[in-house]
Amino acid sequence: EVVSASQKKTVHRTEFRVESGQMTLEHNHPEFGHSRVQIPVQYDGPATFAFFDAQYIKEALPQTDATDVTFCFRPLEERLQSMVIELGDGFDYLVMPMLAPLVM
Repeated sequence: EVVSASQKKTVHRTEFRVESGQMTLEHNHPEFGHSRVQIPVQYDGPATFAFFDAQYIKEALPQTDATDVTFCFRPLEERLQSMVIELGDGFDYLVMPMLAPLVM
């Protein structure tokens, strides 16, 4: 019963992978398929990744007129613990990660 209920929910899980000079976003949607976007970024820390609900990020970005926003990743032992989106004018948006999908 729990499994069938959870299968009906739309999952907006997007993988954020960050490495030197590049952020890669990957998303699989049951109806629209797979998408992958690579964005040049200013980052020179260790390569890391996490999964976030893209819906929360989609809600944050329209809250600013800024042309540049900053994604601040808080690494924890090679995994991202949280992400803060700095939207300018002193407005920050905290996004907590989702669990990684199970590999079978």
